[in-house]
Amino acid sequence: MSLTDKFEHTVQRMKGHTEEGAGKALGDDDLVAHGKADQIAAHAKQAASQAGDAARHVGQRVTKRAMRGLGRLHERLHEDADKR
Repeated sequence: MSLTDKFEHTVQRMKGHTEEGAGKALGDDDLVAHGKADQIAAHAKQAASQAGDAARHVGQRVTKRAMRGLGRLHERLHEDADKR
């Protein structure tokens, strides 16, 4: 997750807290609900970004393992060819 994404999620979450607090202070249920919705959206976006990062890391690890395996196979093929 980029620094910009983290900042945007934090701002949206803070905005939601502010709206929720203002709604409670003013007795405005719609503002409270909107504030809570902003907080939930910020958390969901953060979770999605983290899941994307995790998937990217898994993909990188799988690629590295596959490349090592191919390298070993390549070496064995050369060794077998040299024996013939």
